[in-house]
Amino acid sequence: MAVNAKLVIGINLLCVTLLLAVIIVNYQLQQHITDVNDTMLKTLRLATELRQSSDDLTRFVRTYTVTGNSSYWDYFLDVIAIRDGKMPLPLEPHRIYWDLYVTGGPPRPNLPPSSLDSRMKSAGFTAAELAMVTLAKSRSDALIDLENVAYHAMIGKYRPTDPNVNVNTSGMSAEQLMEFSVSAPQNRTYAMGLVHGLDYHREKAGIMKPIDDFFESSERRVQSVEDTTKNSAIITILGFGVIAILTGLLIYTGIEHWKNVQKCKDLYRSKIQASQIADAIGAFRLSEVEYLSELENPALKCIKRGQGQLPWKAALFWAVGCLVDVHGKDRGDLFSCIRP
Repeated sequence: MAVNAKLVIGINLLCVTLLLAVIIVNYQLQQHITDVNDTMLKTLRLATELRQSSDDLTRFVRTYTVTGNSSYWDYFLDVIAIRDGKMPLPLEPHRIYWDLYVTGGPPRPNLPPSSLDSRMKSAGFTAAELAMVTLAKSRSDALIDLENVAYHAMIGKYRPTDPNVNVNTSGMSAEQLMEFSVSAPQNRTYAMGLVHGLDYHREKAGIMKPIDDFFESSERRVQSVEDTTKNSAIITILGFGVIAILTGLLIYTGIEHWKNVQKCKDLYRSKIQASQIADAIGAFRLSEVEYLSELENPALKCIKRGQGQLPWKAALFWAVGCLVDVHGKDRGDLFSCIRP
């Protein structure tokens, strides 16, 4: 086989390999987008769960201070226990739960206990995003202390430092000052003020701000990844197109090469008129003539000999003229034309 034919086959194999590589790269890019979106969905659900649990705590403590119904305080404590992994976790906790629970019991089955902190740490947050939601969680936990003060005011229990009582605190330890050790009349107005006042709203804003920052950061991060991946995908698709076109051209060239070689062989296997020779060899290329000259056939080797003295196409005409019945000789006698 001629060197050029080998080169064409080699280039075709290379192009096929490149096409496969482009397909694999494109698949990996799409998979990367899918993974990023899956992570974003998981982290958004956890952030939504944190936000919802904070709102549930606010709603239950406020309802308790207004109605005095201790069931709402029990719900308040259950929200904390679920969030801290001390009670079973409802299935799909990011969905609506407590609004349905209060009026009709658990709307869905429960999963094993799993704290919100542990799930956030394994969800794929970036370091910055995890810091945001962790800050929100710590501020929500801190607000529980204020809500706890409101609860105890409803049952007539106060800390020694509470303005509703007059207690000498000298000599008390920090732990003693935090205990609800002083009994005094219930003060619902005071309790309601604690969880409805401006200070409470400021604390709530302090919880929601990092959560909102996380939502913004997450959207920017995902958008950035999608933009980068889309640009890479466009480049990959363009490369795919170029390689596909090149492969097609090379395959076409190879097929034409093979067809012309077959024409050359047929030309020397039959007697044809000289007027047909020009049409038959008009599309021949030098590589195909070189291919023919390498065949183990003495008659075809005249092409190679003629090439040394004439232009390649003229040599082909000269050689073919020796091999066809243009002199009225039998084919077996024609090799005399190529003797020195």
